[in-house]
Amino acid sequence: MLMQGSAELRLDLAREPHYDYLEPKRLRLFRDDSGRLRLVIEGDRCYLDVKVVRAFPFSGPDGFVGLLDGRDKVIGLIEHPEKLLPDSREAARAALER
Repeated sequence: MLMQGSAELRLDLAREPHYDYLEPKRLRLFRDDSGRLRLVIEGDRCYLDVKVVRAFPFSGPDGFVGLLDGRDKVIGLIEHPEKLLPDSREAARAALER
């Protein structure tokens, strides 16, 4: 509980969203023949339509990027996207520039 003046501000941490951190070396991002961005998470799953978005911090916009599925549901976060494999890093960079 935080005190703000005389009013109490309660933080409900159970309601805060939890996002998976994805290991960059296990990810493969690429464009398929139709131009959609796809994601393969090695040994786990794949997504047919992916969006790459800047997450935070605003002062360092490339610190974290988020991956969303075709319904804009969060797949997970990538910390240090520069650690992606070269082809995936280029696909993510191109997607962010769109």
